[in-house]
Amino acid sequence: MTFLVLGVPDPVALRTVEHLVAQGVSVCVLCGPELRAKLPPGVRSYAGDSSCIDFGLSGADYQELLASVDELILADTSYTSSVDIERNRLVRQAVEVAEFVKAGGAPQGVRFLSSLLVFGSRTGVVSEDDFEVGQKFGDEYEECLAVAEKIIRGLRLRCALSIVRAAPVLGDEQSGELFPNAPLSQLARQVQGGGTDSGYTFSDLPVYFETVDRASRALTRAAPEISMSVVHLVDQEPLTDRTLITWLAKAAGKSVHERPSGARPWSGWTRAHYPGSRSVTGWSLRFSRKRAEALLGDLLDRDQKAILETFFVSPEPKLVQ
Repeated sequence: MTFLVLGVPDPVALRTVEHLVAQGVSVCVLCGPELRAKLPPGVRSYAGDSSCIDFGLSGADYQELLASVDELILADTSYTSSVDIERNRLVRQAVEVAEFVKAGGAPQGVRFLSSLLVFGSRTGVVSEDDFEVGQKFGDEYEECLAVAEKIIRGLRLRCALSIVRAAPVLGDEQSGELFPNAPLSQLARQVQGGGTDSGYTFSDLPVYFETVDRASRALTRAAPEISMSVVHLVDQEPLTDRTLITWLAKAAGKSVHERPSGARPWSGWTRAHYPGSRSVTGWSLRFSRKRAEALLGDLLDRDQKAILETFFVSPEPKLVQ
């Protein structure tokens, strides 16, 4: 069994490679020579780019991958604003994965790390089988995530698929590295940079954040299925914005008091908007997880406050540049 893991040097992709190697399967990746030292021994690397036509490979190397790769995994949590949706890196990678499969690659299937944010403005409850539910998007980031998943879903008549929808990844709990562009990281900076006593209008709605290790473990365990398998990587009782913001303020040595919804001026935290912000400022959407419970049961229902302590309590968080 040979896996092609796309997304390196994304931390989730790298950790997924480590898990696969530990299982004793063959793994290959696309990366430049400067990243090869980060790969476990035995991993084959090709000097390509998964967002380029034919993965940026020579004809011979591309044909070699078509002939040797049994299954493909795409995990890339990075985001950079693009001129248009079609040029977004994740969307481009999804397009190239689709072309690879259509050319005969990955006959055993594709696994894709998607996002809960594909549901955008949707409220209420969504199932793992839901996708196009009349949602609108708050920004380009959310729309790119949805477009990328739509492209991957379009392969369901050609190969087995597994889609793991997760919240934005906060950081790597093994190393304590905090990703500075993660929504929760941005919220934490705003809390830390505010006054010693700030007002906030709480919604008492859930917040969602993910970590490198759980996302990668879910990818390695959620095997592709004919007609597609989708799982929601969520905890049964997520923290609320009240619990999260109060915890972050306390960790920063500050206090926060509740501001009535009609009061002015609004808290800067309330007004803030950044890619993925709805995931940490109170989200009026619930995610059913029947399939996730069956496949990933022991990965669910973490001690979420313990995760926060990993990143925001001594030692000081280390930001990935």
